[in-house]
Formats: sequence, structure tokens, C-alpha cells
Amino acid sequence: MDPIWFPSDNFGPRRFGARPDLVVLHYTAMKTAEAARDWLCNPEAGVSAHYVLGYDGTCWQLVTEEMRAWHAGLGAWGTVEEVNSRSIGIEIANTGAEPFPEAQMAALEVLLSGILARWSIPPRAGHRPCLHGAGPQDRSGPAL
Repeated sequence: MDPIWFPSDNFGPRRFGARPDLVVLHYTAMKTAEAARDWLCNPEAGVSAHYVLGYDGTCWQLVTEEMRAWHAGLGAWGTVEEVNSRSIGIEIANTGAEPFPEAQMAALEVLLSGILARWSIPPRAGHRPCLHGAGPQDRSGPAL
């Protein structure tokens, strides 16, 4: 997969010498992938992700995988307390009230397989909010 490079300024170095060993999937809770992509690139938003996946499978890369995107807030996952430094974040265009299209899921499979291979991340599945407390930022969604 060759994502479309659409750089966000909302990123920084990974903390504590961390390297990715998690992939965090979010749904955008917005009507279009382009609206989500543009918001994640807006300096006033203070948020970002490594990738955005459109309904048709279009993939934009906003932050290089070596850098820390700001997608998980003050998130924790098990014993991992600083999720942003240990993860690759993928935003999947979806309002949260609709099914995920087949083209989008096919693109996600290709994107995920590449990320897992590049970073030697073992496949594992889990679903739960990775933020401290559920609230308006919990966009993990029941369908994920």
C-alpha cells in the first residue's frame, strides 16, 4: 500500500525510547474522511493519527511511523501507560452508526499487515477504550 502523504504538524518524538508495539484503531465520528483528515492536520486541534482510511479505501499518512502521533490522549492499555509513544494510530472514516465498507476493511487489512511486519508486532485483538475514562474522546466503537 502506498498511502497519500498529507502531513500533519501535530506530532512529536516517541517518549522514553519507545517503539511501536500496539496499533490503535479509532473511528472518526465525522461524516467524511477528508473532514477528519483536515481536522487531524489543524494545529488548533492538537490531535493527529498516523493514518486515515476513507470509505473507499483511500489511505492518507499524516505522521511517519517513527514519530509519536497524538491520537490516544492520556491513554493506557494494560500496563502501557503512554499509548501514543507505543502505538501506531489509524483513524477509520465512519460516523459510528454505520457498517464499515468492504473496500475500507480490505485497505485496513493491507495497512495493518504492513505495520505489523515493519515493527514485528504480533497480531492480537482486544477492544476497549484506551483512554483514562470513557467520554467524548472514546472513538473505539462497538463495531471495531
